[in-house]
Amino acid sequence: MFATATLILRDRGRAEDAVQEGLLRAWRDMRSLRDPQRLDAWLRRLIVNACYDESRRQRRHEANIRLLPDHDRPTPDASGALANRDALDRGLHGLSIDHRAVIVHHYFLGLSLPEIADALGIPVGTAKS
Repeated sequence: MFATATLILRDRGRAEDAVQEGLLRAWRDMRSLRDPQRLDAWLRRLIVNACYDESRRQRRHEANIRLLPDHDRPTPDASGALANRDALDRGLHGLSIDHRAVIVHHYFLGLSLPEIADALGIPVGTAKS
């Protein structure tokens, strides 16, 4: 959950806040979970919604979403990995939080498009686009 929030928000502190908020919502709204077999998808959706809320809250104070701090980047001797990470950071930085959530779920969490659509509460066609 934390990794998902960090990839979506690109900031560890904000990701911690979003995960905490999502888990608080889960605790508060546990009775609304209709199918216990879907707990993972339900929690993921709460965390993603908390990421959206955190992003909206942050936009009131900043114009841009920040990249991860340098101390979280790979060591300098892994120059190829560093170049790839920088390119990935720049690419993700340019996306809206909605698009970033789909990318993170597909390429980082390995979910299929129908699973992403279900987790994010969007139509499959929207996840594809």
